[in-house]
Amino acid sequence: AAIRGDGLRGKAVRGGVWVGGGNFVEQILRFARNIFLARVLTPADFGAMAIVLSVSSLLTSLTDVGMGPAVVQNPRGGEDAYLNAAWWIGLCRALCIYAVVFVGAPWIGRFYGGLDLSALLRVCVLGTVLDAMISPRAKLAQKEMMFRRLALFMNGGAICGVVMTVALSLVLRNVWGLAIGYCSESAFRCLFSYI
Repeated sequence: AAIRGDGLRGKAVRGGVWVGGGNFVEQILRFARNIFLARVLTPADFGAMAIVLSVSSLLTSLTDVGMGPAVVQNPRGGEDAYLNAAWWIGLCRALCIYAVVFVGAPWIGRFYGGLDLSALLRVCVLGTVLDAMISPRAKLAQKEMMFRRLALFMNGGAICGVVMTVALSLVLRNVWGLAIGYCSESAFRCLFSYI
């Protein structure tokens, strides 16, 4: 009865099941993808992608301004003006990250031993811009403890991206399958957030 109720305990338990189940399925599929792609792609492809994702993650972490938690925590977080401001700030931040990476890509490649990572960096960091374009109303699902909706768009987008990565890697047989697949995860999450 406590699980089915509309109280905090019921919402928390149901949310835990949805988020935990979604994350479990997503991680199992990612693990299976990596095992499969280890047979299809070269170690150099995985190494290049690891460098690109490290640079992207570092810049994203260092420039995080906490827009998501601000929407969830603020009592006015559900108001359209607040959501629109949060969306625009997040998008401007992502575009600035993209501009820095776009300009700095040749130097980043030289730092890693002269690897030609410019195009790969420029494509993969588009995922940051796509993540910033996720509907600001998606954070309301977390604020209002509608974790089923949150899991469907977050984990659903990631699962679609995993499938896309495998398909592209089978066709392209190089690092571009990983790169475009990585961006497709963000694109699917963005699309699902508006649906």
